[in-house]
Amino acid sequence: MDAIKKKMQAMKLEKDNALDRALLCEQQARDANLRAEKAEEEARQLQKKIQAKLKNRSGSDSGIAHASQRQARGEGEGSAKR
Repeated sequence: MDAIKKKMQAMKLEKDNALDRALLCEQQARDANLRAEKAEEEARQLQKKIQAKLKNRSGSDSGIAHASQRQARGEGEGSAKR
């Protein structure tokens, strides 16, 4: 009988330890998911900033190209004042 009681106590302890490990793993998984969501949101925000910068750069590049063409044709500000 003692052997059975000891075996049952050992099994209960093993079960309790397994439940504790499971709870810890679940919490770690939740924490990891939160970090992943935050990182994804940060990536989306950075992508928006990149798109805005590229759009502004595109507008600046076309303005520079237009000004260069005008200057090459002699239509710059200096020739308009002459």
